[in-house]
Amino acid sequence: MKKVLPYIDFEKAKNTNLNTISTRMKRLLPNHHPHELRHTFISRCKEAGVASEVVSIWAGHSLSGTITSTVYTHYSEEFQLKEAEKVVY
Repeated sequence: MKKVLPYIDFEKAKNTNLNTISTRMKRLLPNHHPHELRHTFISRCKEAGVASEVVSIWAGHSLSGTITSTVYTHYSEEFQLKEAEKVVY
């Protein structure tokens, strides 16, 4: 991620159509499913020591755990970017 972050237009990424990603991946890698990318990405994040709660946020999963982590904890964009820099793959 550290190598890729400077090239990401975050506003454009937020508005990317998921069907477009799926269609392009099927064209490029017909024997694979886009969901495999999620498994790989999440695994690499965990291996790199990214905070579990941040990985959950990135994956679009609900935070599990205590009230403190689910209700009262809000991760800043700066913190999440620092966590992303941990992922070297």
